[in-house]
Amino acid sequence: MPANDFFHRIYGSGYKKIKDSPNASVYAYGTQEKETAQIIRYTLFYGVDVLFNDIHLNTAETDVEPEEGLEINYCKYGAFSCTMQDGTHVHLSAGDFSAHSLQNTHKKSAFPIGCYQGITVLIAPSFSAQKNLAPYFPHIDYTNVLQKLYTEDTPFLLKHSAFMQNSFAGLYTVPDNMMLPYLKIKMAELLSYLGTQNNNTPQQREFFNKTNCSIVKSIHRFMEAHPDIHLTHDELAEKFGIAKTTMKRCYKTIYGKTIYADLKHLRFTKAAEALRDSSATITDIAFRCGYASTAKFSDAFKKIYHLSPSEYRKMCVRMGKDGLNGKDI
Repeated sequence: MPANDFFHRIYGSGYKKIKDSPNASVYAYGTQEKETAQIIRYTLFYGVDVLFNDIHLNTAETDVEPEEGLEINYCKYGAFSCTMQDGTHVHLSAGDFSAHSLQNTHKKSAFPIGCYQGITVLIAPSFSAQKNLAPYFPHIDYTNVLQKLYTEDTPFLLKHSAFMQNSFAGLYTVPDNMMLPYLKIKMAELLSYLGTQNNNTPQQREFFNKTNCSIVKSIHRFMEAHPDIHLTHDELAEKFGIAKTTMKRCYKTIYGKTIYADLKHLRFTKAAEALRDSSATITDIAFRCGYASTAKFSDAFKKIYHLSPSEYRKMCVRMGKDGLNGKDI
C-alpha cells in the first residue's frame, strides 16, 4: 500500500500537493487565492507518515471511509473536536494527545477557535514496526503495542503530558535536513511510551456527549452575540439546561478557556474592533461590552492592550487600523 495513497484515503481528496522537497511534500487545502490549510508530510517508512498541520478553518469534511490503521495526534496550538464513528466526542486543546484506530474515524472536524496547529502520525497496517524500529529500542515489542492500539475500543487521550510536550513540541525546531532521522527516533520513543500506558490512566481527558457539546457551543454563540450580558454559572446552566460542573469542564475542554476568561476575550476583542473600525464613543463601547463605568472599562482595556482606549484608537489611525489587530488576551 503506497504511503501516499494511504495519506489521501485518510485526509480525503481535498488536499493537493503544491511542493516537493528531498525530505517532505507540502499539501494545501483551498484555492491559490485563499489557502485555508497546509500540511507538510514526511514519509518515515513504508506505511508511516508524519504530518505537520497548520489549519485555519472552522470546520472541515473529508470523503474518507473507515479502514485499518492508526492515527496519532498532538495539538500544539488551537483546538480540535470531532465525533468518532462510535459516537464518542473528542476534543484536543493545546498540549493534548490522542491515538485511535482508523476503523473508528470521523468525517467532519471542527476547530472551535478557527485555527489549529499540530502533528499527526498515520500508521498503515503494512508498516513493519519491529523490523524498522528495533534498531532504536530492541527490547520493545512494537508489533504488540500497535496491535493494542489498533483494537482499542475508544480513543486513547491524554491531557497535557510532559513527555508528549517534550517529544512533539521540540519537532518544530529541528532543521529540515535532520528531520527524517530525528523523526524515526521519536517514533520509536513514542511507541515505547505508549506501550507503558493504558486507556484508564488518570491523565485521560474527559469525554463529553454530543448534546453537552452542542449546548456549550450555544453558550459560546450567546456570549458572542451578547457580550454586554453577564450571567453567573448557575444562571447559564439553568438557561441552557445543563449541569453546572459539566458545563464548566466541557467549555474549558472545547475552547481552552474558562467561561469567564472567554467572555473577557470576546468582550475586549469586540471593543478593540469597535475602536478601530467605528466612530462610537468609548462610553458606548464600554456599555456594549457590559461595563456601566467607562473608567473601569478603560482600566481593564489598558491592562490587556497597554494603552487606554483613546490611545489605542489614535494608534490604529496612525497605523492604518490594523497595527494592533490580533492581540492575544
